[in-house]
Amino acid sequence: MIQAIPIVTAIFIIGTIGYRIISNGESSWIDCAYMTLITLASVGYGEITAHSDTTGGRVFTMFLIVCGISVFLYFLSTITAFLVEGDLLRNFWRKKMDKIIRELNGHYILCGIGETGIHIIREFIETKRKMVVVEKNSARIQEIESETLDNMLWIEGDSTNDEVLIKAGIKRAKGIMACVAEDKDNLLITLSARQLNDNIRIVSRCKDNKLIGKFIKSGADSVVSPNYIGGMRIASEMVRPSAVGFMDIMLRDKDENLRVEEINIPDNSNAIDKTIGEVDFLNIAGLFPVAVQTPESKWVYNPSPKMKLKPGMKIIIIGNAEQRQKIEAII
Repeated sequence: MIQAIPIVTAIFIIGTIGYRIISNGESSWIDCAYMTLITLASVGYGEITAHSDTTGGRVFTMFLIVCGISVFLYFLSTITAFLVEGDLLRNFWRKKMDKIIRELNGHYILCGIGETGIHIIREFIETKRKMVVVEKNSARIQEIESETLDNMLWIEGDSTNDEVLIKAGIKRAKGIMACVAEDKDNLLITLSARQLNDNIRIVSRCKDNKLIGKFIKSGADSVVSPNYIGGMRIASEMVRPSAVGFMDIMLRDKDENLRVEEINIPDNSNAIDKTIGEVDFLNIAGLFPVAVQTPESKWVYNPSPKMKLKPGMKIIIIGNAEQRQKIEAII
């Protein structure tokens, strides 16, 4: 559509100048422009410029009509295609999405929508967490969008590019997941992310277990090997099927949508120095913490209601997204 505008403008200027020349300057520029407009628009009120009724003038008018109709048909077909193909709505949504991403704070970034990434997206949407997806394959983005994954924010670009990560809000993000296909790219994303945000949590995918040490040295907080996880899952299915089944049912139950969640206690929390009983988790969210991790990384399972909450502690709960949000609000 943008390309058609200069063509229409050029034809209009040529027509105006042409009628001015044909009239030997006897007709004003306004009359020449008016004659060009009614010719291009096929209105045809009559020949109002001097000498436009001559053979030369009418040949020029016929030329202008043919050009005008062709350009206008092209212009209209371009606009129709622009609307029908959804480009207009897509551009509006892209601008709105960019604005939303610029205002995000404490969100998560996912680099790569592969076989692993799609499950991460679903999990973050189901647990109502803010996330920006970075993917350089536009076809893959459209494929995921077609699966009606609501509220998915995305940026089309190369995750190994610092400018793309900055656009995704890495300096304000809480965590980043490197899940592109190649280990070398995930390693570069890890290194770039740590340089851009020293406090961000980095979780990276790694196919080759020999590279895990390099990922940790590059700044990754945690490295996940799909092959290792898959092997452990197969072994667990064999020797402890009921325990694995419990976790599966919890993750797949769309009605309850339960998860094992952790909630950090920040330094400025109103819950500091209060006991678990005083916070009254049962009344607020209908659950009780199943474990607490102390600032020294020691675990307390089935904590007592008399246990006091301290900065840096992590509360472990089993609940849905709404319950987690209620506890996060008071913590």
